[in-house]
Amino acid sequence: MLHDYILILCFYIGLLLKKAQMKGENFIEELINALNPSEKRYVKLYLKRNTPESKDNNYLKLFLILEKNIDITDKEIIRQFPKKFTANQLSVTKFYLTNQILKALENFQYEKSKEQKIRSGLSHVSILFSKSMYDQSLKLCKKLHQAAIKNDLLFYQLEIKLWEAKILSKKVESKNPEAIIEKTFRDLNAISDSLNTYIKLQEIDYLILLQNQRGGLTRKPEEELKIKEWVKKVEASKTETLGSFKNEYLYHHILSLGYYQLQDTDKNFQHRKGLIELFDKYEEMKTTFADEYISTLNNFILVCGIQKKEEQFFDYLQILKSYTSNDRNLITKVLYTAYTQELLYYYNNKNYTAALELIPKIDTFLIEHEKGIPLSSKMLFMFLITGIYLGSGKKEKALEWNNRFLNYPDAEKIYDLYLYSRIFQIMIHFEMGNQILVNSLLKSIYRHLLQNERLYLFEKKLIAFLKNILKDNNKIKQYFLEMLNDIKTLKKDPYEKKAFQYFDFETWLSKKIELLN
Repeated sequence: MLHDYILILCFYIGLLLKKAQMKGENFIEELINALNPSEKRYVKLYLKRNTPESKDNNYLKLFLILEKNIDITDKEIIRQFPKKFTANQLSVTKFYLTNQILKALENFQYEKSKEQKIRSGLSHVSILFSKSMYDQSLKLCKKLHQAAIKNDLLFYQLEIKLWEAKILSKKVESKNPEAIIEKTFRDLNAISDSLNTYIKLQEIDYLILLQNQRGGLTRKPEEELKIKEWVKKVEASKTETLGSFKNEYLYHHILSLGYYQLQDTDKNFQHRKGLIELFDKYEEMKTTFADEYISTLNNFILVCGIQKKEEQFFDYLQILKSYTSNDRNLITKVLYTAYTQELLYYYNNKNYTAALELIPKIDTFLIEHEKGIPLSSKMLFMFLITGIYLGSGKKEKALEWNNRFLNYPDAEKIYDLYLYSRIFQIMIHFEMGNQILVNSLLKSIYRHLLQNERLYLFEKKLIAFLKNILKDNNKIKQYFLEMLNDIKTLKKDPYEKKAFQYFDFETWLSKKIELLN
């Protein structure tokens, strides 16, 4: 039932996508821009091989035009084709080129994708079954089922078992076929139970990830209550009854994220460690789920740094750095993950000397691997570097990196960092003595916080503090001392203290007070 529903849903999505594309709502420019160099090379070869020699290769021609200039207009594209080439033909060519690129990428990813291989195998099972080749189709099912178990692919395990039952129902000559079919359906029920657990856990995992990525640490009681409810639901599960590697992974992943949001560092550490132990228990999964394993190392290193577990921090950082793979994308992930953790460690421990030595390497890395690094990681690098330059008194460099952050496309999607980058912007211009600009920025951020319901007590006090300083220079030291005391008080508040995860405002104020003495 579930599989049929997914197929129907995919069919309707395909129809809607086709309609949208034919109307000109095509995402081809975005798709080409997202391709890495290896993928672009493969797509070009695919387009050359799969276009009949008797026809002009308009697909390849259009691909090369868009690759060279992604912002080119349709009118400019049409000029590069024969005179009879119309806007309607361009729209149709874009649509079919998009499909060709997706097919090329499917082929490109085939060797890496266990799901694609099993899906292809199931297509072969269907063909063999239609030819009444039941023994051959059953053998292939057994082989596919082993691959699905090895890779913990519950959806495919379910579908393969259904095929086995269907084939067995045709093999009347088999010895005791009824008993075999009954056992197959007992297996199906066990898989179905694991799959139901997976669906429930995956839903909560996506919801808590969305909360984490959209707004960072929660500072609203109602949001915290929601997270507590999710944590309670998941804790009701027991790891020994989860039935699969993925379910155990989701169990620890959700609880580690939940306790991170709830600022329970001990339980966060416990479940981050649980994920490390899970991968150590299923050693082969470090390759099968390489992305998840690298993320697990990343998050465990992070929590070791937060809890000042220095020996474990550097041990696991070394494990991360020594991870090897033939997959370039995976190695890029290892590199940006390791750089992030190292820089974050120096940032949190105010080791600005070591951080400043690392920044040029990171800057070069960001330029060379720009397309292989996700937006959230790029923005975190820029944010941390801004904070390091601000904390070490290098105002001009802080401004340069903060501008890079704020001017970066889609920066606002990483909302918590975006918000504090705007606060950094005010602080930097305040330090540079740009009073008129600071006044303007204060008004702008106040409106923004109000509109986005992010005007918490800390933000109110910080804005009031900066306004007071700009109004009355004679009471600067008094205002600094008052703000310092406010911060010490706010750090005791379970919701307000989360603001200080992003920057050490207390140390910044203390340094300013020292200079005023």
